[in-house]
Amino acid sequence: MGLVYFSENDNRRYKAALKILFEINYERVYKAVYSITLDSQIARHITKEAFYSVFIEMNNLDEGRKFSQVVYSTAIDKSRELMGPKISLLRRE
Repeated sequence: MGLVYFSENDNRRYKAALKILFEINYERVYKAVYSITLDSQIARHITKEAFYSVFIEMNNLDEGRKFSQVVYSTAIDKSRELMGPKISLLRRE
């Protein structure tokens, strides 16, 4: 596939669309991450990182999956990866 050029209007619309996707999905994703990390600062960081990584790979997403599913599972994976063995310790307390 060749290079794709966007006009300034296309670029603004694309950024606006990303902002809307972020605003619609942020709270649900953040709450899920927080339930794993039990730390609001870490949860905010992981949530933002998940959105960023999905936005970067936006053109490579499977067409059959919804954006919300992809960002949610990405955030959960990042949370579990970061927390690792801490998760099971927190659950026992």
